Amino acid sequence: MKTIKSINDVLLIGTAMAGLTTTITSSHAENIRVPQDYATIQSAVNSANAGDTVFVSAGTYNEFNIEITKNLSISSLSGPTNTIIDMQHNGRGFIVTGATLTNVSIIGVTIQNAQIPYYQGGGAIYVVSGKCRISRCIIQGTSGAADYSGGPIGNQNTNVDDVLIENCIIRNNFAANNAGIGHAAVSNCWVYGNAGGNNCIALADCNATNCTVYGNGGGFLPNVWTTGGGGGKLEKLHRLEQSALAQRSTDLPTSQRQLLQCDGGLCRDRKSQFRPIVG
Repeated sequence: MKTIKSINDVLLIGTAMAGLTTTITSSHAENIRVPQDYATIQSAVNSANAGDTVFVSAGTYNEFNIEITKNLSISSLSGPTNTIIDMQHNGRGFIVTGATLTNVSIIGVTIQNAQIPYYQGGGAIYVVSGKCRISRCIIQGTSGAADYSGGPIGNQNTNVDDVLIENCIIRNNFAANNAGIGHAAVSNCWVYGNAGGNNCIALADCNATNCTVYGNGGGFLPNVWTTGGGGGKLEKLHRLEQSALAQRSTDLPTSQRQLLQCDGGLCRDRKSQFRPIVG
């Protein structure tokens, strides 16, 4: 068991583990590379068979509305900070659809600048049906209408646990409602800097464990869960104090510095029970 000490550990440890897992489980399936085998992620997905893995090399890919209709994995080779899928506000990121889907994984990429359709949600990842695992990803820059739009990740399944989001960073997104994560199982995630035009809600109707939430807000409706969650089950949710977050460790008095664990300007109380673990 390894304790994650900083926000970067969420991504770095996970990416290494994700690569190992894929190598072990794909012995009877094909590995497809982007852009070596196919120029785009969508063309690679279209050519893949169930059980295949699409490996995405480092780079920026200007794609949108990437549709996944079969059980497969999409995984970066160099981690999310080096592998960016940029929608440029032309549409959604990924659309997962298929009632029989039981094993779709999106691992180790940054999904940014997605556009949420009016009156809908799921800008970055929209799970219409089937089960989907989102791991070691950064989701940022999603935007939608200020009056009627949902969040960056949309789950249309009845079961919250059909969408698993683990070891991800959800930051700097905007939506009318639920600008963080909604209707999903969430573990070891950082949710911060998201804004809502109506009601932000960082974690809405989620089963969330070991998540760090701060700096989310905006909107017109008062909601005590604007910086936490709404509905669902929350365990070991840690909300960072804004007064501490506004300062780097070097800016804090020595007495405060001893009580805070700070890394890159992100601080948390050392006395907190929050301790994200990767098994």
